[in-house]
Amino acid sequence: MSDTENCAKRRKVVIAFTPFLAFVILTYSGYGALICLQTSINIKGGVVPYLLIPAGILVGMGSSTMWPAMMVYVAHFARRFAKFSSKQTAEIITEFTGYFFCTFQISQTLGNLLSYAILYSGKTITEGNFNNRSILDLSVCGANDCQNPNVTNANLNQYVPQTKSVLYAMIGVMAGLVLVAVGILVFIMPKIDPTLELALAPESHVSSVCDTVHVGTQGVFSAEGRESNNNEEGTLKFMRRTLLETMKHIVNPKQLLITPFVIYSGVYEAYVFAELPRAFVSCMLDVSQVGLCLAVAYTCNALVSYFFGILTNKYGRNKPFLAVALFNIGIYIFLLLWVPTPTTTWLVYVISAFSGCVEGVWIPQINSLHGTMFPESQKKAYVIWNFYLAIGIAVQLGWSTSLCVFIKLYIQISLLCFSLICYGICEVRYKTRHQ
Repeated sequence: MSDTENCAKRRKVVIAFTPFLAFVILTYSGYGALICLQTSINIKGGVVPYLLIPAGILVGMGSSTMWPAMMVYVAHFARRFAKFSSKQTAEIITEFTGYFFCTFQISQTLGNLLSYAILYSGKTITEGNFNNRSILDLSVCGANDCQNPNVTNANLNQYVPQTKSVLYAMIGVMAGLVLVAVGILVFIMPKIDPTLELALAPESHVSSVCDTVHVGTQGVFSAEGRESNNNEEGTLKFMRRTLLETMKHIVNPKQLLITPFVIYSGVYEAYVFAELPRAFVSCMLDVSQVGLCLAVAYTCNALVSYFFGILTNKYGRNKPFLAVALFNIGIYIFLLLWVPTPTTTWLVYVISAFSGCVEGVWIPQINSLHGTMFPESQKKAYVIWNFYLAIGIAVQLGWSTSLCVFIKLYIQISLLCFSLICYGICEVRYKTRHQ
């Protein structure tokens, strides 16, 4: 096939890949923006447990299904593109995975900008509003935010939209985006046979999530016509072996030493989308500014994650890691010492930007750290990374209403310092054994 024909084929794959990226943008623009507002708009009374617990179960089940499925789609288009490219399939899969996560970050920015536009346009500005802002007690915001019911009730207008109609309009718009995404999924995106698609490339060339889907479905959808009872037996043996290997990996000394960093990154991620919007943005500015501040944060997140990757490729990971950790601790110290006033609330936008920059380092770099530390067992390493990241997020959300923000900041400083010490020990051991 000529170069012209290959170029035309690659262009067709890119065109077919575009609706999938549109699906990602629409889905997470609507869903992500609402998630970031939850700690503000539900601050009074929150959500009743009999609704919260089933909703949490459904969200977890949906995420556990959706993310592997999206990775299958990424691998599908990457392999199709690789057929008409001179690059290796693994390289193309890495590139397409990068396009996917870049699109995901863009969706976070767009969704939060949209929520800002809706809430700000629905805000009724009167002379009385400005008078209320001038007498707002900022001493209960930021590090001193303890979610005291008496305080939040007195300043409830800071946390919730001024009218229910604005809130319902925003929910309707966000739900509409998700419904459009569902329409793209049903009527435009190609249907993929995972048994055929996942068999096209060697197992080592597939991302960890796709490998899990591949192995999990291989026995059930085998093209060789084996009996179902043999397939079931093979699957059970695989599950037993995978469980034992995973447990061994969890107690691996290297994994134990970098686990605190993974948990910290999860705690920090939840701090950015839960604590920062409520304690700093809503309390000091008001809920209409949450979308704008988080749009700034996620834009900085995307930019820093890209350029920091280039930096680590040139100078290594250790020195940049230490610099970012010191910067992160510096932000915490500033937040603990800062006494906000009506003339300095603009610093919330700067804090949001810096917080997004830090998150743009910890999440992707600690993820890639697992790949370099465990080249022989990357699949299990990434699964464990995702597990401990979720634990970190759960811990931050779990203590959200029980601890004051300044206590959380002290805990996060301590956890970051402990993580750095463990990481340093791991680096020394890892380099020593490979010299």
